[in-house]
Amino acid sequence: MTSLASYHFAKIGLPGLHMHMFRHWYAVALLDAGVDIRTVQSLMRHKSLNDTATYLQIRDEQRRLAVNTLPVPNHGPQQEAA
Repeated sequence: MTSLASYHFAKIGLPGLHMHMFRHWYAVALLDAGVDIRTVQSLMRHKSLNDTATYLQIRDEQRRLAVNTLPVPNHGPQQEAA
């Protein structure tokens, strides 16, 4: 059975669109805006963080930015205190 929303989306020429896509967009838009995942979890009213994580897609650029926040390690030999 087709939902009422799906029926109307198809009627206006958007047959593949469904309401669940809006939840996915909402979660990803919040994450992209810098909202932490626990807040996204609360806003989506999920009991489990795993439920929220299914909506989130971490992009390569986000991974690069995260790695670039790490401090640069000291590459010299360690000096022992005398």
